[in-house]
Amino acid sequence: MRLSIPESWSRWLPALLVGAVVVLAGGRLITLSLRERAADMRAAAEAVAARHAQRIDIELRSLAERTRDAAQRAAALFADGAPALPASAAPPRGTFWMSDSGRVIRSSDEAVSAALAGDWAASGAAGQASAGFFGPVRYASQWYVAVQQPVAAHPPPGSGAASARVVGYDTLSALLVRARFARLVNEGYDFAVTQSAARGSAPRLLFGSRDGPLTDAVASSVGDPSGHLELAIRPRGGWYPPQLVATEIGVLALLVWVLSFGAYDLTHSVRRARSALGAARRRLRTVHQRLAAEIEQHQNLQLSLEHVRFHDLFTGLPNRRHFMDRLDRALREMRARRRPRIAIVLIDIDRFKLINDTLGPTAGDELMMQVAQRFEKALGGSECLLARWGGDQLAVLAYDVDSPAAAQAIAGRLQEARQEPFALRQHRVRIALRIGFSCIESGLQRAEEALREADIALSVAKRTPAAPTVGYTPGMGGAAVSLVSLEADLHIALERNEFRLLFQPIIDLRARRVVGTEALLRWRHPVEGLLPPAKFLSIAEEARVIVPVTRWVIQRACRLAAEWRRRLPAGADFYISVNLS
Repeated sequence: MRLSIPESWSRWLPALLVGAVVVLAGGRLITLSLRERAADMRAAAEAVAARHAQRIDIELRSLAERTRDAAQRAAALFADGAPALPASAAPPRGTFWMSDSGRVIRSSDEAVSAALAGDWAASGAAGQASAGFFGPVRYASQWYVAVQQPVAAHPPPGSGAASARVVGYDTLSALLVRARFARLVNEGYDFAVTQSAARGSAPRLLFGSRDGPLTDAVASSVGDPSGHLELAIRPRGGWYPPQLVATEIGVLALLVWVLSFGAYDLTHSVRRARSALGAARRRLRTVHQRLAAEIEQHQNLQLSLEHVRFHDLFTGLPNRRHFMDRLDRALREMRARRRPRIAIVLIDIDRFKLINDTLGPTAGDELMMQVAQRFEKALGGSECLLARWGGDQLAVLAYDVDSPAAAQAIAGRLQEARQEPFALRQHRVRIALRIGFSCIESGLQRAEEALREADIALSVAKRTPAAPTVGYTPGMGGAAVSLVSLEADLHIALERNEFRLLFQPIIDLRARRVVGTEALLRWRHPVEGLLPPAKFLSIAEEARVIVPVTRWVIQRACRLAAEWRRRLPAGADFYISVNLS
């Protein structure tokens, strides 16, 4: 049979169990602690009782010493042959002279002496020759302790005694005061001085800090050979002080309450934590699913961004950055001898700007898309990468090219692919290509250097109408450097006044006379010498220097024409023709 515990009880059950365990363990600890403390207090009390009993014994011995001294002085008075005791002879204070029968011979306090002598005589100690204590004797409200000492000499005649004794006495309270029993009270002890009675009867209480005998006390015998005195002490609060017991019980109760409440709160916290953990797990599962979806979206977006970053927006071809990365990787593979040779082909579309200006930029983008599709189809049989290099330029990276002839064949396929007209907005357009290529046989080159060779070949193809496809040769590098140098010198040639005009006469064969001249431009280069227009005019057009050069030619021709007109006869016709770019 399975017991079912109500939900409300199950909440309190751990707290109750913890409280019960703490009560049992704490009660046991309190019991052991109280017992140990009581044992320690008893040991301490026994030491205190023994110490104070010794002090009482010291006071009793001091009383015996004083009595012995008084007996020696009395012996001189009781010397043999003395007719009688002198009238001025008296025992010291706290002593008296007594006969063996208990009769007081002379005393400083007759009442106390009579009471002590009577008690001594009644005790049956008369006739004993030895000294010793007797009592304590109660007189009035005081207990007296006495010691008797026989006198060595016989008493003088007329004293009525066969022999004499000196009795010294003192109150028990005075003895206790000198024994510093006040400290015992200050230390928190109750004490009682008792005298042993006959067998079967209770001890007689002589003096104490409270009325009645002490129960469950620690006792110590006083070194009194005849009185059987005993000192009993006990802590004023008892061996188990109620205040201490109450404190420890209060601490235990507080501990029980704290731990029980802690167990109850912990149980509730665990329940709440489990509930919160379940809710958190559910939320985490939801967040995880949402995060997975967002990560997937982010990855898709990242792929899209990567595609946009490395591809042209309109044609979908790899862009210049992608081309450069693949070229750099191919050069590293060549350095590692994993590829024998590669080729770079740069393609420039003639009159592309004219198509943009006449049919619009959208038509130019559409043309590039059609060109890219046709070129991809033409390059389908070889391992190549086709990329958009610029606005009107494309680039091809051909892998594992056997020879420059293979690169030339690739350029030839591209030239063949452009032969078919392109349909643009109800227009059929033919295009012309200028192609420059370079074969890379060493991976020691950098990507920029390899591209520069293909670009130089493309520049040569642009300046050579008869050769639309040009492969790079080592000699082109120097020519390109020379062209760059000429272009830089063109910008300062006007400032240095390096241009010259030569004049070719125009003759009228019928009249057999000169009717005009044609101005021919020449550049007197400080290094290259006199250069004809074919050497620098195309460079001036590309460098946008042709306009100021043409202006200089026209102005110079006009000044010369005005000067020559003044020298010619009136009415003579003469002209100067100027060629324009």
